[in-house]
Amino acid sequence: MKNDEIEIKGLFSTPVYLTKSPYVLNDAEMVEINTLLSEGIEQNRSNHTSLNHRVLDSNLPDLRKYLEENVKLFAGEVFSILPRNRISFYITQSWLSITKPGEFHHVHSHPNSVISGVYYVNTVENDGLVLHDPNFDKKYILDFGEKNLNHFNAGMYYLPVSTGQLVLFPSWLKHSVDTNPGATTNRISLAFNVFVRGGLGKEENLTHLNVG
Repeated sequence: MKNDEIEIKGLFSTPVYLTKSPYVLNDAEMVEINTLLSEGIEQNRSNHTSLNHRVLDSNLPDLRKYLEENVKLFAGEVFSILPRNRISFYITQSWLSITKPGEFHHVHSHPNSVISGVYYVNTVENDGLVLHDPNFDKKYILDFGEKNLNHFNAGMYYLPVSTGQLVLFPSWLKHSVDTNPGATTNRISLAFNVFVRGGLGKEENLTHLNVG
């Protein structure tokens, strides 16, 4: 049988949302970002985090609106929500993550959140986000000694990112940032978590819950 006579589907995929056009920070927004950074940063195991953990509550209304609009699009496409439940999504905490040359960001996920996002204020050479397959331990029961990595056999995926880009993903998805040997400047991103208000589930399924 020939390869062009078969089809292999990648079922049960994990949604990762990427903006194609950058959101360019204006001068006032850059001043605000630098002001937030000047308030101080703290060590976060392998890189640094702003002392301010609610940076989108500051003077960044246009950026916040942009992020919220994209969260709404992501949720609408992925969750296919019943209109009667009147669910809305809102940003909880938000912070600046600073990865200096030689640093990295450890593997982690975001508890107490439904959707998480990363907006890239400043990227470095060959920058990327590493996403980790949550089911890889199950898939790796047998090691076949793969010839090439693909979406079916890889335990992680390197997602290239650029300045002004937004990435959204389910908060349970583990991710990390590798040490970048080509970095000469600080990698700065704005990360945030999203939770939900409204009615979850269905009365008839005995799963209904009002949140918020």
